[in-house]
Amino acid sequence: MEVIARGVFRCKISGGMTGMRAMPINTNVPWGFICRGDLPVNSLPISLPALCSITPWSTGFASRAVDPMRPKRPASSWIHFLSDFRKKNTELPGKDVMGSASKEWKLMTSLQKKPFQDKYDAAKKVYDVDQDAYVKSGQMEAWKRDPEKPKKPVSAFLHFLGGYRTKNASLKVTEASKLAAAVWKDMSAEQKQPYEKQYKDEKNKYDEAMKLYKVSGKEEAWKAKTGKTSPKIGRATAGKKKTAAK
Repeated sequence: MEVIARGVFRCKISGGMTGMRAMPINTNVPWGFICRGDLPVNSLPISLPALCSITPWSTGFASRAVDPMRPKRPASSWIHFLSDFRKKNTELPGKDVMGSASKEWKLMTSLQKKPFQDKYDAAKKVYDVDQDAYVKSGQMEAWKRDPEKPKKPVSAFLHFLGGYRTKNASLKVTEASKLAAAVWKDMSAEQKQPYEKQYKDEKNKYDEAMKLYKVSGKEEAWKAKTGKTSPKIGRATAGKKKTAAK
């Protein structure tokens, strides 16, 4: 099976005991491009267009801003050991440090690793407290979704489901959902009308609120702050470029 990997190269997929494998099939290779495993791509039968004259590999991935208020995850016990190993073995060439440290780490006992594990555990406790406070503060949700953006109204069925759950509080959530779906299916259009009307009224308010939100520029400001871009805008731009090329 031949596939296109995000427009970067053409390859064939083959299956084996170790899983799926991509086999490149093109031969025109730009000089200096390095693939995973530190193998120069010009030694392989593959074709990759240059993504950037300076850092071609890195530019293949979209960068996204990270909330500066989000707590940073603590370094693992291995990272603490590696840092200590580097300080004690300054005479080792940089390229040999990782391999030597990895071999020593594998041979260490749990007792020998304990000081580094203790450092991680202590930092993890602080991180868990900070992360919990970060989530509860609403900052995490605000970074994922603009708090100023109007929320979509729930469907007519979900309005009915909310009332059904209230009347049948003793039922489990999954059981209540299944029974409510069955009841909803047998209801007439006249019986569903109050819920449909509630949805339509909320939908009209939502549409008006979205128009004001789009015009206000708040969406662009939030995207600029979080480093997010609109997929629809990206596809539209790409389409215009293809049309212009033709």
